[in-house]
Amino acid sequence: MNKRKISRRKFLVTTAGAGIGLVMAGGKTPELLAQGGTPAPTAPPTPTPLPLPQGAAGTLTVIHRTEYFVDVQNMFRETVTKFAADKGIKLDISTANPELFGDFLAKMDAAVKAGNPPDMSYQQLSIPQMYALDIVEDVTDVVEKAISLYGDVVPVTAANNAKLDGKW
Repeated sequence: MNKRKISRRKFLVTTAGAGIGLVMAGGKTPELLAQGGTPAPTAPPTPTPLPLPQGAAGTLTVIHRTEYFVDVQNMFRETVTKFAADKGIKLDISTANPELFGDFLAKMDAAVKAGNPPDMSYQQLSIPQMYALDIVEDVTDVVEKAISLYGDVVPVTAANNAKLDGKW
């Protein structure tokens, strides 16, 4: 194996040259400068697989997160679909990308502020953020009833993320 040692000076010169090249490559092209524009982003944001539902009277509207494992996502969807069918309720269900770069919070905020919130949303880790946006409702009475019927909640995930200022 032929190993060449690089000197400190050569390393610094090469690194500086590469840095200057990156800065220049990231600049505006002459066409964009003439138009006064800026370069477009290279990668579009991750889209929501299905359009968000529009709430309507007599329809159960559910938004749930896109899961890393499709089987988990499908199990949740099948459970909600079966529940709606058993109760004779029309269902409007869709997914949203929950990642930091995703569209879940923005679309939830828009739906609530437009007066069109979903009936149910499955996204526990964004609850503190939704609380800060003032788009959640106090459901302490519902949670307390569920606890009385089915037992306590998982303390680490639910209580730490979903109970804020003593309210669910």
